[in-house]
Amino acid sequence: MSKILISYRREDSADVTGRIYDRLIQVFPQSVFRDVDSIPLGVDFRTYLDEQVGKCDVFLAVIGPDWMGPKDSQGKTRLEDPRDFVRIEIESALKRRIPVIPVLVRGASMPSAKNLPDSMQALTMRNSAIVRSGPDFHHDMDQLIEFLKYYQISDLSERDKVKAIGSVFISYAREDQGRAEQLARAIEQEGWQVWWDFKIHPGEDFDEAIAEALKKSSCVLVLWSERAISSKYVKDEAREALEHSKLVPVFIENVRAPLGLRAIQGVNLTDWTGSRDDPYYQLIVKGLERFRPKLA
Repeated sequence: MSKILISYRREDSADVTGRIYDRLIQVFPQSVFRDVDSIPLGVDFRTYLDEQVGKCDVFLAVIGPDWMGPKDSQGKTRLEDPRDFVRIEIESALKRRIPVIPVLVRGASMPSAKNLPDSMQALTMRNSAIVRSGPDFHHDMDQLIEFLKYYQISDLSERDKVKAIGSVFISYAREDQGRAEQLARAIEQEGWQVWWDFKIHPGEDFDEAIAEALKKSSCVLVLWSERAISSKYVKDEAREALEHSKLVPVFIENVRAPLGLRAIQGVNLTDWTGSRDDPYYQLIVKGLERFRPKLA
């Protein structure tokens, strides 16, 4: 089971971090840790904190409005002090390339890179999760927990990893997100793991996550619409899929695919309402089977 470490500043977010911890241990018992700054006497705290961070597989950086810490007499925040525990923990996680997930609480926003030490600026490139207070807390935590379950794939057997990596990548224009989600939910029910950019996990770099998912996918469904044929990103993803012989065009509007991408037969879902019994949707399901990884 992957280990999850929670980093936070007590005066900034101790209360909500406690609630986050309580929810997480219900799902990941014995796998969630916090308060690593209980440092034994006589131990170099920098080495100790680095070693503790090195034991985790996922790092949650809880960020509230006062996360930077109070300013000293010289006008510098605690985060600007190289000896600050929060800074040391995050620097260690970034250096070790541990997935770092910023968790924004109490209405906080991601800090600007220019306000962070150079050694921490990579934090701003990590996709963040938002955990609100009040009635939205449990909804937000449910989403965070689903993201964290992704990292448990490292505990699967090699045989099960092959099954999980066999996935469908959905490429679409941002304006067509509703149709992409509808199709994603249906294909998941067919036993596929579906990847689309809404599922970029907190802590991941956007461009790297898309490139990696595109590379690992078994096939790529490209949803063609008026917006998609004008999108450089969708066309680039479609060309990449075509180059690796895993392109499946899906037309959600009456358009033609861009030049150079018309040779592959597509499926017309312009009138699809979400039914898994729809004959055109079933063409996609049958077509996907030839891309499913074969287990020995």
